[in-house]
Amino acid sequence: MKTLRFPLLLALTAATLLTACDKDKDKETVKPQTPTELLVGKDWKLTACTVSPAKPTTGGRTSTDYYNDFMPSYDRDDLFRFEKPNTFRQDEGPTRAPGNTTHQAYNGTWSLTDSDKVLRTEAEVLGSSSYDVLELSENTLRTSGSRTEGTTRYTYTYTFAKQ
Repeated sequence: MKTLRFPLLLALTAATLLTACDKDKDKETVKPQTPTELLVGKDWKLTACTVSPAKPTTGGRTSTDYYNDFMPSYDRDDLFRFEKPNTFRQDEGPTRAPGNTTHQAYNGTWSLTDSDKVLRTEAEVLGSSSYDVLELSENTLRTSGSRTEGTTRYTYTYTFAKQ
């Protein structure tokens, strides 16, 4: 009987140690990506754009769906790519503006400021812009920005999807 106790005790001790090691592995957490890591190294395509307040369309009605009611189709397939160290490229997609047969791309710089809640861009030809970051995940970038047209201040909300 004494000979059985030692191997049994040894087996129980080993099982306890192995179980404790497994629990430590379960406690390991995956470090969440930083906003910069979520933004860079992928192409982003605009999939929606809304405007507030509603704008008058050419048909006499008003609309908040800027993407479908105001944006030309050739602008809807542009790709935006953010890279380290803080460079970006807006690349015209396959659809071209009428009469334009040359491929266009704009290079610039970007930065996340105000605790990663503001995305600032500076691009050749396009100038500088500042957008509030509403959502930034592995697959979605949603920003908003405002501008005054005439006497009305409009807020545009842009939704981009990872390509």
